[in-house]
Amino acid sequence: MIPLAEETLIVGKQTVNSGTTTVRRYVSERPGEQQVTLYDEKVVVERRRPVTDAVTGETFTELTVEMIETSEVPLVAKGVKVREEVVIRRERTKRVETVRDTVRRDEIEISNANERSRNRPAALASGRR
Repeated sequence: MIPLAEETLIVGKQTVNSGTTTVRRYVSERPGEQQVTLYDEKVVVERRRPVTDAVTGETFTELTVEMIETSEVPLVAKGVKVREEVVIRRERTKRVETVRDTVRRDEIEISNANERSRNRPAALASGRR
């Protein structure tokens, strides 16, 4: 018995790392400013001469008047809002590649001295062994 072998292409697939993408979120700080108009109120006491000498209402009684002075001061609060979203995903594309390689195959040639001149295939006539 003579075994005859033949190679065939066995094409498989392997996943290899072709690169890495890194996305890192970090916090940065920058100065911010906004103008605001503020008001101050002060109590002003004036002394002046009366316009007339006529006595009106209460006189010679104790009286206390209080007025409140005010000042506006800035009040700062911070708010957070989402300004953008970053989506990280992988996209899969499909491609077809043709794999080419040389494969070997065992061939056999049978010669018989009596049959050499009769009905021989062309491949056998070329003398390949």
